[in-house]
Amino acid sequence: MKKVLFQDIALKFILFEILVFLVSYLIVGFSVSPEDPLLIKQPFSYFMVFLVTVTLFYGLTGGMIAIFSAVPALIYFYKPFPMDFFLWHLLVTLISGEFHYYWNRKIALSDEERRYIQEKFEDIKKDLFLLKISHDQMERSYLIKPVSVRRVLKDIRELIGKNEDPYGKFMELVSQVCFVESGAIFLAKGKGYIKVSDLGDDIRLDMNDPLVISCIEKGEISYVSQLYSEQSKYLAVIPIQDRDEEIKALFVIKSIPFLYLNSDNISCISIFFFWLMKEMDARDYVHNLKEEFSDIDIAFLKELKKLCELKENYGIESSLIVFMMDDEDRAFYMFLQEKIRSLDTVMLYKTKKQYLIILLLPITSLVSCRGFIERIKRGVIANFGSSYWEGLRYKFYEVKKDPLENLKKLTINA
Repeated sequence: MKKVLFQDIALKFILFEILVFLVSYLIVGFSVSPEDPLLIKQPFSYFMVFLVTVTLFYGLTGGMIAIFSAVPALIYFYKPFPMDFFLWHLLVTLISGEFHYYWNRKIALSDEERRYIQEKFEDIKKDLFLLKISHDQMERSYLIKPVSVRRVLKDIRELIGKNEDPYGKFMELVSQVCFVESGAIFLAKGKGYIKVSDLGDDIRLDMNDPLVISCIEKGEISYVSQLYSEQSKYLAVIPIQDRDEEIKALFVIKSIPFLYLNSDNISCISIFFFWLMKEMDARDYVHNLKEEFSDIDIAFLKELKKLCELKENYGIESSLIVFMMDDEDRAFYMFLQEKIRSLDTVMLYKTKKQYLIILLLPITSLVSCRGFIERIKRGVIANFGSSYWEGLRYKFYEVKKDPLENLKKLTINA
């Protein structure tokens, strides 16, 4: 309802702007030549420039509004009605409208590709930071209190995959690694927030607390040190935003040792919290796919569904390469992991008949896949020998609009 309302307002605004421009054009034309206000008898068609400019900016709708709004002026000032002039400029308007549509679609396609790549690199950046935290933790406390960050993250991911509550395990992680003594997670619901898990004290979210207000208004981490005269019940509040920059979750820290109340440790908690909510979003995003293909990793399903949406909405091509093997060959699987781009995804999958190594190549046509295979071929021959390559079986698949169709083609027919 709201979207339709905004569309109506935008259309009325466009109509108003075009009429203002047309009236301004007529006033200028009338001042130059009272008997020819549209300047159609001049050696150069200024009215065509006006129509092309309006159409390229507003689209075909704007161009049609402009040319038909000029019809009363053509009828009043010109006898007989200049039909050839009108039809010729109508044709130019239609051509300009087609160009506007084509150009805008190319821009939208490029923007969607850029957004997808940006999201992928954001995920990679967070994963690298998690890896750094894991190694730092091993170096700092391996002898006195061994805590494997990767092990805990894996446990959380498994809980999410089983549709079980991962928040308790997450609280265990921030308690052991980041030394949080008391904190809570709140998820946005309607106009408020509901608590889904806490650590230590029973924490209630005070929406009038200055730290909470600052966090929600700015959409960034708020520390107690940022307050001057106000007093807060909390030490830090960490937000997570959705794609529309709306707050969807808050992590509130009420108690933490003074030594660990620093920007590095709070940033570490923020990274963990971001990762958790990203995994939860991925589970909800591929819920229907996970029900039918429960043995396929959520991360792979998420990437496949995104690429299917890009194909359906923008016609952006992506591809799948499937290697079929009789035995589980971890060496070849690890070799492929080293050779793929950071955008690509590889998965090892076992069917009733054989093992599959599935490569998902975003924004890659089938023609480009053949170039990729040639590069893989040279690496396989150099590392495993030519006889190994000759024994490999593989197929190319184009990513279709329906993710279920893609998965069934890969797994059932294999």
